[in-house]
Parts: sequence; C-alpha cells; structure tokens
Amino acid sequence: MKVELAQIQKELTTADFVVEIDGKVYGEIHVDGDFVTGRGFVVGNYNGTKFQLTPQTLGIIENGKKYKPHTINIDDKLVGGVYQTTVSTGLFSSMDYHYMNLYDKAYELYGIELGKDGFADCLYWHDEQLAEINTDMVIYNDLHHYHIYTKKEDDVLLCVLYCMYMYVLTAFHPNRKVVKSVEKLYCKSTNKKLLAKYNPDFKKEC
Repeated sequence: MKVELAQIQKELTTADFVVEIDGKVYGEIHVDGDFVTGRGFVVGNYNGTKFQLTPQTLGIIENGKKYKPHTINIDDKLVGGVYQTTVSTGLFSSMDYHYMNLYDKAYELYGIELGKDGFADCLYWHDEQLAEINTDMVIYNDLHHYHIYTKKEDDVLLCVLYCMYMYVLTAFHPNRKVVKSVEKLYCKSTNKKLLAKYNPDFKKEC
C-alpha cells in the first residue's frame, strides 16, 4: 500500500501535516516549535490513535551514541523512543541510522541517497524490510512530502512516527518563515553496506 504524508502549512513556529490513503484523510499532525532551542514537539492522530513525539533524554533505550532522542507516547502512554546513532562499517567508515524502540520491539531506519533517483529511507525489523519512504528532491515553499510504501497497514503508524522524527530532526526550522521558495536536493551515498540496505524492487511488492 502507498501512504502520503503531506505538509499543508508552515508558519513561523508551527507546521501541519495530513496522512492520506487513496485520497482520503486518515490522520492529522501538528508541530509546535521552540523559537529559542529550535526543537519541535509533535502531536497527531492516525486512524483514531493519538501519538506524541517529545524531545528529551530517554531512559528506556540501550546505551550508546544517541543524537536528538525523542520519547513516543501513544494514547497517552509512554511506549518507546527514537534517536539517531552511528555504527562502524569498516576501519575508517561508518553510517548513521535511526533507532526506534516501540512496544519493546527494535526498528532501524537507513537513509540512502540515490542521486538523481532521490532519497529512500528503508525501515527494518531485524533483517526484514517493512517499508520504504521516499522524499521529494525538489521542495516548494518549505512544504515537505513523504511517500510511504509498506506491505502491512499495521506498519503505517510506525512509518508516520519515523517521518515526523526525520522532519523535526532535519527540516523543521521554527525561526524561519518561507513565503515562496524552491529547494533542490541532490546527494549520493557511497557506503557499500548502506547501499546494500536498498532493495529497488521493494515498492513493487507493496
């Protein structure tokens, strides 16, 4: 199945998204930004399930290098957390990925830059790929769009949480107001172990 997570508004310190499947809205998300720290606080719902992403130090995740950790609340209960970390892939090489602990299950998201073919974020549980998330190479008026491909409807909320974490981590700037702009992105991953996480046929299976 294909899910669209589309940003529909960006003000100075806020942003809003909708979750759509086959043109029907299944969820709405609001982001509040801290003007001083630049951090983003996410509150939303998907198909009747409420969730929150809150930036803070986590006490429920494994030790190691943690960059910008956030807690995850679902239906007002603390159920996990997400952070960015780094793993060594060789003597002089490493790769970043996002680690999420949700309901005591560990997930990993690998961001792969494909040059002219755009960006693919591949979501894994152990060695099983659950989803691929694509982002647009051209961003108009600071409005971001995530295209989610997954085999199971049960994994949609997981993907939405990851997308919103990526948004507040890299794309949300609460001290910036854009009226009209065009931003073009072009990057190419060269790490062989990272590129091995990408399956070009995965979307055909969804």
